[in-house]
Amino acid sequence: MLYLRKLAARLLDTYTYVEYPVFMVLHRASLAYIAVAGLILMASCARPKYPICETDNHCADKGELCVEGSCQQCRTDDNCDGGQQCVSGRCEDKPECTAESDCPNNQICRSGKCQTECEAPSDCAAGLRCSNSRCLAENACMSSADCGVGVSCVDGLCDVTNASRALYLCSYPIIRFDFDRATLSDDAQAGLNQVADCIRSAGGTLIVEGHCDERGTEAYNLALGDRRAQAVVKYLSDLGVPRSMMSVISKGENEPLVSGSDPAAWNQNRRAEFEVAE
Repeated sequence: MLYLRKLAARLLDTYTYVEYPVFMVLHRASLAYIAVAGLILMASCARPKYPICETDNHCADKGELCVEGSCQQCRTDDNCDGGQQCVSGRCEDKPECTAESDCPNNQICRSGKCQTECEAPSDCAAGLRCSNSRCLAENACMSSADCGVGVSCVDGLCDVTNASRALYLCSYPIIRFDFDRATLSDDAQAGLNQVADCIRSAGGTLIVEGHCDERGTEAYNLALGDRRAQAVVKYLSDLGVPRSMMSVISKGENEPLVSGSDPAAWNQNRRAEFEVAE
């Protein structure tokens, strides 16, 4: 534009200050003005270089719109096909999800798509378990059903702050006894060996109950039940379970596991069982 102004000034100097008749000076000055106006008009009509634009017309041959001085594919979502959205001037497919809550069946949202995180433990990294199609830490949970009996899911973690609750996670055997005996069999000892570590690490208080079959007097069976429970406590104590964690109660013949007055029923009812103290 500065160049055009200088050119106009030179034209005016050339045609105005010559010794011609006045009408010739005016005629040529008019021509100079017309030429300069034409040059200015041509300059004002010059098209910006793509992708720079001033109006949508500058982008029309590309099928685009002028957005903030640049030719873009879209200005709003309305400029895109169905199922697409306008992102930074480009039409892109709308994501299937933007958060976990957008996905069904407990799937996760990854890169805009709903995916199943795991189907088996091998799909998860070391130290994680597959629970309800999600990889979770060993003590993490989605609901209380992930934690086991007596333990609640609190803020995404199995609540084991109460030591007695942790005892619910142990798998307790039923200890069987021979008639009129309080001696632990090999099978009984094997069952106690398996559960001892869990009890010791859990803490809390565990009740060992001694039971008898219906034969014998009530007083005799209460004493026999006590000896059976004491035998279990002593064996666990020898395995490292603190004696202070365990208490003993005898039920005698008062709480049979099965009803009946035959050898099969008696065999089931001669036992020791575990109860977690609340």
